[in-house]
Amino acid sequence: MQIAENVFLKGLKCKNGFNLKPILAVLEIFVLAFTLIFTSTAKATPGNLPDNTTKVINPLNVSFQSKSKMIIRSFVINNWVLDVSGASTSNDAPVITYDFLGAENQLWLVEKVGNGYIIRAWHSKKVLAINMANFSIVQQDFTGKDNQVWLISGKMEAARITNKANHQSLALINGGKMIADYYSTSIGQLWKFESFSKLQKETVNCDCPKYFEYTRNLIETDYPGFQDKVNPQTRYQYDQLRKISVEKAGTTKNSAVCFKIIDNYLSFFKDNHIHFSMSDISEFGFGERLDPAKIQQFYSGTEMVDINENEVINYLDRNKGILASIEGIWQTEDGLNRCAIIRDKKEITRFVGFVLKSDNVYWMPGQLKMDFFKQDQNFYTLYYGNKNHTIGKIRKFEHLAGNPLQVGNTKWNRTYPDMKAPLYLKKSPVSKNADWFKLENLDDSTLVFSLPSFNNKNKPLVDDLIKANKDKLLSTPYLVIDVRGNGGGTDDTFESILPFIYANPFKHLGTDIMASKYNINRYEELLRVPHVGAEAREWVQKILNRMKDNPGKFVVRSGDEIVKRDTVMPYPWKIAVLINSGCGSSAEEFILYAKESKKVVLLGQPTSGTLDYSNISPREFPSTAFKISLPESRSHRLPNSSVDKDKIKPNVYLTSDQNWIEEAVKYLKRAR
Repeated sequence: MQIAENVFLKGLKCKNGFNLKPILAVLEIFVLAFTLIFTSTAKATPGNLPDNTTKVINPLNVSFQSKSKMIIRSFVINNWVLDVSGASTSNDAPVITYDFLGAENQLWLVEKVGNGYIIRAWHSKKVLAINMANFSIVQQDFTGKDNQVWLISGKMEAARITNKANHQSLALINGGKMIADYYSTSIGQLWKFESFSKLQKETVNCDCPKYFEYTRNLIETDYPGFQDKVNPQTRYQYDQLRKISVEKAGTTKNSAVCFKIIDNYLSFFKDNHIHFSMSDISEFGFGERLDPAKIQQFYSGTEMVDINENEVINYLDRNKGILASIEGIWQTEDGLNRCAIIRDKKEITRFVGFVLKSDNVYWMPGQLKMDFFKQDQNFYTLYYGNKNHTIGKIRKFEHLAGNPLQVGNTKWNRTYPDMKAPLYLKKSPVSKNADWFKLENLDDSTLVFSLPSFNNKNKPLVDDLIKANKDKLLSTPYLVIDVRGNGGGTDDTFESILPFIYANPFKHLGTDIMASKYNINRYEELLRVPHVGAEAREWVQKILNRMKDNPGKFVVRSGDEIVKRDTVMPYPWKIAVLINSGCGSSAEEFILYAKESKKVVLLGQPTSGTLDYSNISPREFPSTAFKISLPESRSHRLPNSSVDKDKIKPNVYLTSDQNWIEEAVKYLKRAR
């Protein structure tokens, strides 16, 4: 799941629809860990470098020690680090960005050489280089050539890494690919150097009381939903939770336990736009040889289910005629992991999934890995354990066509008993692979548009599909838009779809922002960023002035307005939008827009409810072992109407045993 909002997208609508172009320069600065809008600009040829290229030759004012292992993080995506692909030790092996795991192929030595630096991979002892034949980023045996020497400028927290041979800098571009590119003001060219030993120390000696207090203060002063969620009816419950959390935090130095304490506190607010995560590292290992016994001891506190595989099989055989559709023994596609899912003895609507076999030492037989509840005909996750036993934020799982069970990005196949799953529609899995974005004919009069994600990196794909099929869209009477399982992304991704949906003017409600010290400081910093357009700068200044005049209060971030387009497309004439509980954030914003159109009918089941507090931005945390992001804005729908509480309900409800595409087409053709 990936629910992330561009910081400046919500509310920037004009009378002719969504006008986002003036604020792209602003957007680039605050997206940081959640989107990838940072294509390079100010390109030049080696013989014609831009005037400001000289800025990159001043080395960092830091003395690196050759024995100090460093992590080199993307400034934009905090958990992405430089990584020698596949931990290869070969010459010209590619260097990529990858999630930080603490592995040796992600650790680097930075050594001074003349007026530059060499950046040496810890595991292979080879150095970072540009392959001058194809300009790819690789590792090579050190020869002293300029393509292996790097000029590092800026600060440790925001540095530019520029190759001495061709003056190109390491850069992330749209889609998350790392390349070497000429100097630009893009934050995709900024990197953070971190001491690995400092991170290791922070994780091993977790100061949980400090981290909890920081989180509590952040929530109480900066979370825009705090005053709504902590009210006279809930104040006692909140105070008790806070008291218990403080007590628990004072009893541990274990980062995994601390994570669960803080995460449990944050769960009080029931807001999927509060993102809290733990670096995929633990109190052991860090690139060294892992001790299996130590790992298992570390995770021995995970809840256990006291039942073995033979007992599970006996239970399944005894209850064969009355088993729920998810009960059974399930195995991952590679056969390396096996879990049992059975009904809880005490709560008939609860189902527990526990490990029978695991391909690694992180999970032991009997440990609780999944916890589900059933409501109506649907199953929802209460808990799904990640590798490091932190809680996976997966709201719902479902059967695909046939027998597989899709939970997050993992597909499980039932091995016992041999049961057919309910007839679910063949739909896009949660993995959001580009192959699942489709706009195609179902029959001569109907198009189906599958949109499994509004992640900003998919915007070019969506725009291309619209462009390639524009004639079809303008000549086909019926359109089914399938956004089930779409957890959101950015409003900009669906902008090109809106002209085909629009049928009538409607009022779009804006948002407020809390005038906290953090938000005031952040908007002040934004005004100091170079190359921000005049229109965007004026918009930011207005919000900043409002916040300074009303400290500690909500002020208007984007006003209410009437959305009115000049043209109503004659086709598609009728549109069905398929929705379910997997829809959240920007997907719900899209659904609200569609719902206003006289052309559109919503079919399916209620959405997740993740929209009242939006526009996520990452916040600093006193330890690099944890990361936290909060929504910035509060919808003007509140308090009269709440998407988070009431969800977006369909006009026509569908059940899990129906083929939703077929039902949508039947409805559209009856409606004519």
